[in-house]
Amino acid sequence: MFPSDQRKAKIWINKGKAHQNLSQFSEALESFNQALILDPDLEEAKELKIEASKNI
Repeated sequence: MFPSDQRKAKIWINKGKAHQNLSQFSEALESFNQALILDPDLEEAKELKIEASKNI
């Protein structure tokens, strides 16, 4: 994986967290999925995805 992909994945995570804070859980889930496309091993995105999916 390229370092730029790691940065992009982190941006997607931050976007997802913002959606979660606004109770936009479907959008949050999509953002976490995008992060996992860039970095499938990203534990933070996996955990946040589980949390978001509980609220849908």
